[in-house]
Amino acid sequence: MDKKCDHEERDNMPLPQKSVQKDFAEFVNKNKDLINSIARSNTTKNDAGITVIPKDDPWRDEHEWDDMYKELKEK
Repeated sequence: MDKKCDHEERDNMPLPQKSVQKDFAEFVNKNKDLINSIARSNTTKNDAGITVIPKDDPWRDEHEWDDMYKELKEK
């Protein structure tokens, strides 16, 4: 999403939503180093340094995505 579009959406948000968005942005800005550190520690990489999903990751068994893809392909 480009910044112009994001800015327009933000301007049209109700006030409580603007506050939540601002609070979240402030939180991320204050804690970005910690957030990056946690994300890196939770990321599995192969020998070539490429991010991969481990074979035992439960996400690999989420078949609803395959089903949704099949449904979309049929339309």
